[in-house]
Amino acid sequence: MRRRSTLTAEIILLSSDGVGTVEIMRQTGKSKTCVWRWQERFAAEGFEGLLQRQDAPLAHCPTRT
Repeated sequence: MRRRSTLTAEIILLSSDGVGTVEIMRQTGKSKTCVWRWQERFAAEGFEGLLQRQDAPLAHCPTRT
């Protein structure tokens, strides 16, 4: 299982490279909701917004079905 920080970094880096949401979902195995949530947090709060949530449980970020 990937650590949250690795997953978050992967989503943000893929997004910054212009990779679409569906492809990010495929590569990370996470749902659209999860990908959008991290993209929105990074856009609104930058790197600090991502760090504030590192201790939260990963259960709110479902895998893709």
